[in-house]
Amino acid sequence: MKLIKKYSLNSILLISIFISQSWINLFYITTRNPDFSKYYDYINYFMGLNVEIDYGQNTIYYLFVTMILKSKIELIDFGNLEYIISSSVQNLNLILFLISLLGFFKLLKEIGFKNNSIILSLSLYCFFPQALFARAIMKPEILVLALFPWSIYYFEKYLKNGSIYEIYKAIPFLALICNTKASVAGMTIVYFLISYYEILKNIKLKNFIIFVSSFIILFTVIQYENYKITDNLIYERVYEEEYDFKADKSIIFKIDIDSVLKKPLWIDKTEIENYNKNAQSISNILILDTFGDYFDQFFGTDFFKSSRKNIFVSGDTELFNSDRQIRYNGPFSEYLVDQLEYVRKYVAVLLSLIFFYLIIFFGIKYKEHKKFLYLPLLSGVIIMYFNAIGFPRNNFAPYKGDTFKAFYLFFLLSISFLYLSSHLFQKITKLKLLLSVVFVICIFFIGGHPKQNNQEISEGLVIRNEFAVFCELNNAIFFNNSLNFVHKSGNMSDLESDCQSLSLSRNKFKKSFFKINTSDPYYKKCLYKGEINIKYSNYVECRMFAINEVRRKNESIVPRYPYFSILTLIICIGIIIRDKKNYNYKIIS
Repeated sequence: MKLIKKYSLNSILLISIFISQSWINLFYITTRNPDFSKYYDYINYFMGLNVEIDYGQNTIYYLFVTMILKSKIELIDFGNLEYIISSSVQNLNLILFLISLLGFFKLLKEIGFKNNSIILSLSLYCFFPQALFARAIMKPEILVLALFPWSIYYFEKYLKNGSIYEIYKAIPFLALICNTKASVAGMTIVYFLISYYEILKNIKLKNFIIFVSSFIILFTVIQYENYKITDNLIYERVYEEEYDFKADKSIIFKIDIDSVLKKPLWIDKTEIENYNKNAQSISNILILDTFGDYFDQFFGTDFFKSSRKNIFVSGDTELFNSDRQIRYNGPFSEYLVDQLEYVRKYVAVLLSLIFFYLIIFFGIKYKEHKKFLYLPLLSGVIIMYFNAIGFPRNNFAPYKGDTFKAFYLFFLLSISFLYLSSHLFQKITKLKLLLSVVFVICIFFIGGHPKQNNQEISEGLVIRNEFAVFCELNNAIFFNNSLNFVHKSGNMSDLESDCQSLSLSRNKFKKSFFKINTSDPYYKKCLYKGEINIKYSNYVECRMFAINEVRRKNESIVPRYPYFSILTLIICIGIIIRDKKNYNYKIIS
């Protein structure tokens, strides 16, 4: 019976990974993220093009994206370019996400949780909105997520066995993490100083000097290597006038629940008459954004946002109509029928309030584990606060408040989410399992479901599925007779994804740029003297020209590669593998 229970729980985790990844693949195109173009020159650079990189972030993540993209370069044409770029990013992110799941499993096991509670927690975590977002976009925070639990794990192992070598093992992980972004480095350092101060204070001076000096040397070498590639230090970025402001120092203490409830929808700064009061409160932004995508960069954009179905209708129709809509004329019908987007935001707000309340409540109740509950949140908020008030320089947009995006500290919130859920699952009951299902349903609802059912939507899903990592499995589900009996497909033409040759999308997108089209209006803008125009190199319109330049040239500029970062990552992987072998050996012996 225990064996059956074990395998059934493992199946739940695998199904959660599959469903969440397919959800991302089918409903989000990475290239349509508002920040994507800012970082596209990393790809251009590693493609061998002469471009300038505007940011000082660690380059190893973008190198891996480019390597996957280059392996598919001959498949690219004008129609499928953004889909292939998107799949390259999301496939890499999935690998890094799986590494993070293994790290969190080891960490939670080291803390003392049982396998069953950990696996159920990881299954729920697959649907944590900030983790979904990180898996969907091209930003190096997903690499941080892959490394962060391992660095904590080795500190926890030191607490258990007292071997200083456990702390030394964390050094390469921390060096890569802190080289990713300045804000990530700040949050990581603050978190470890607060959470593991007693360790750092009590270890022998010799060991402390070895740890600190080794970290500084490794960090400096990696940072120098990145500087030689990007010509920017880790904290350097492009000047943006709208962020050249400082937040009021009292912003950390402000909370305006009235504004959260009355103005939960994102209001762009261009609508000056609708001044965004939520931007003046860290708490407001975190409450709205942690589970609700307040800034409309994930659930509020692309195919997540489109074709949303009205669940409720008013009037004298039947209780359930032919479109599976529910007749409702009771309390709050004006919201449920006409303003369902507000309801989605309110559900997200409720989840955020419950989450923050529980991590603070249990953090106070179990003080010895506060480092896994509210201290991650506190560490992130401290850095975001100093960043907003102008340290080390101005970085606050008063009409946005996006300096406080939950995504910036999501790798810290992930610790809190997983520890909290593992704690709650220490005793698994039917009620807790039911609430877990309700949680996942709520996330799908917040994410824009249910959707309308028609040929256009179904055709889009089938086309996007050609680029999904689970394409074959999705095909089997799309054409499952049992599923169609329960929920009739809108795919009336019976289109099927061609997972091998991508023929469906090729026929759909007929325009090809395999040959340079000199009559194209963007030709002169994107190319200058036969080379990519540096001024416009990261523009959407110029991406196909850049790809063609790479394919056309027999010789391209050989980029600098972050060899030391790669070596450090290999060392991290080696430490993980060796640790796993030692763990298995102890079990056998």
